[in-house]
Amino acid sequence: MKNILITLSIAAYILIATSFSNSGSGTIKGMVSPANAGSKAIAMSRNDTAQSNIYQGMFQLTGLQPGTYSVTIEAVPPYKNVSKKLIVVTEGATTDIGYFFLKK
Repeated sequence: MKNILITLSIAAYILIATSFSNSGSGTIKGMVSPANAGSKAIAMSRNDTAQSNIYQGMFQLTGLQPGTYSVTIEAVPPYKNVSKKLIVVTEGATTDIGYFFLKK
């Protein structure tokens, strides 16, 4: 019985900790064309930085503090990096920034 209570206590702690870890955060999502031209998406603001791998031309940057971001796509050669600026992230929302069209 004691082991069950300990296990339940640990499970409750993990549930509560993960619930609050993303509270007050937002998300940026987007796509890259051609789908295999980008390797990583990086979001930067004055107070926060996040990165995500690009998979099948799509990316999602989560756990972002509310604020204004720039997003840069790291390109796979021979393509060139590309950025978008002034992307606003709000608490609890997903900001879809559409496509990044990479050029050689």
